[in-house]
Amino acid sequence: MLRQSELFIFLIAGIFFSFLTACNSNSNGSEQVSNADTISFVTQKIIWHFEDEFSEEEQEKMQEWITYVCDCAQKVLGRYPFDLNYYFHREDSADHAVVFGHTGRTKTTHGAHFYVNPVFPLDDFMNEWMGAHEISHLALPIMPKKHIWFYEGFATYLSRKVMIEMGTLTEAEADSVAYARIGLIKYGYESNSNFIFVADSLGALHHYPELYWGGGSYFHKIDRELEASGKISLVNVVKYFQMWAHQSLLKIDDVIIAFDKISQSTIFSDLRNDYSTLPAREILTEY
Repeated sequence: MLRQSELFIFLIAGIFFSFLTACNSNSNGSEQVSNADTISFVTQKIIWHFEDEFSEEEQEKMQEWITYVCDCAQKVLGRYPFDLNYYFHREDSADHAVVFGHTGRTKTTHGAHFYVNPVFPLDDFMNEWMGAHEISHLALPIMPKKHIWFYEGFATYLSRKVMIEMGTLTEAEADSVAYARIGLIKYGYESNSNFIFVADSLGALHHYPELYWGGGSYFHKIDRELEASGKISLVNVVKYFQMWAHQSLLKIDDVIIAFDKISQSTIFSDLRNDYSTLPAREILTEY
């Protein structure tokens, strides 16, 4: 029997694709979904929280930084269906602009925390990857830690798409970075155990680059496969998901079902099955 959340996804997806079919009955697959790039985008309400003492000038700098990152994230990943809360913590002893970040989410509150040294110039903040990473997380529902490979892989890979929009990376540079970083961490997956088990083990040992970029390989592979299919891009799948299916407490199965429905494929579920059943050593052979 389908869970309530699954029924919701199938209902919405059915309505959505009926609409697409009706509007594009004489179009090919790539034309059917191209209008995702022109969906109107409006920044959600942002609620600012300065947890330590920040001067007025420093507050304005933090707001300019995160507003820009958030605007770019929503242009790339779609409009977030909730208000956004951003928290700033002061780290005066840090020798760089952004020390650490993490999301802060409940059923009703969504946002991210940033630990910063606000004396650094605005350009240093704009060139950091952490803002794009944490804000990218918000495009997915809240997930338990057992799916860390999925949600950290999502933020690791999709944040580079946001950085392209920000102007800090080119498309070619982002793809080159993905290949290089995944290639550097593939040694961690030389195992006969399945990929997800190995990723969890690496996370338990605090081997975060291996965990994050290992998970990122899932989305890098899907991005290339969707591009080759000519139907829809990964970022457009995420955009439509935000519009039609995003709920705070969806399960990972629900998310993957929705992604498959939106892409009119089984790419997401097929690759997840590979990651959960095949030996890890067989997963990253192309890197």
